[in-house]
Formats: sequence, structure tokens, C-alpha cells
Amino acid sequence: WGVAPFPPPDGCDLLVMRGMQLTHAFDDDGPWVALLNGASCVVNHAEYIWPPIARLCIGLRSRLAHVYCNCYVTPPGCQAAPQHADDRDVFIVQVCGRKHWRGGG
Repeated sequence: WGVAPFPPPDGCDLLVMRGMQLTHAFDDDGPWVALLNGASCVVNHAEYIWPPIARLCIGLRSRLAHVYCNCYVTPPGCQAAPQHADDRDVFIVQVCGRKHWRGGG
């Protein structure tokens, strides 16, 4: 996590995507430098590090069998991953910016 003051807990991963591919070019510099250079940052299992997301996931688990949260931060005009199909049900919540989403079923 570059210059982070502490390591992430087990199971919580920071991935950096550039050109829709995983890169380790920013491992030493951290996510801020990656974002400033047009890369996307993905935090898998963000509920392990941010209490509001943890509370949301715990609340949803009373109705859904398995709930976790992956967070994406993608600079304008960039795309983190190519079009794909997930092997699970996905809820997408965009909280900032604009993006054209296409979903399939």
C-alpha cells in the first residue's frame, strides 16, 4: 500500500489496474501516485477497513447469504476492467462522477 502507515488486514487487498490490466508499477509509491498517473485502485473486502461499509455489509447479511464490498476509484476517462461477467450477484453503487454502465443478465 505504498506509504500507508499500517499494512492492510488479511483478506483485504489493494489492486492497481492500468490499461484494464493488473500492474505492480505503483507498489512502492502507493495508490495516490497510481491515481494521479491514470490508474484505477481497487480495494477488495473494503468492509475490513472502513466501519460504515462494515455496518452496511453486516446489515445486508440478515437477508443475503454472503455480502462483501469491493471499492473502485477510477480517474475520469479510464476503465478499471474490461467488460466481463461475474460469477455472483452484484450491486453497483456509484457515489461520485459519471460513467456509462451496461449490465447484462
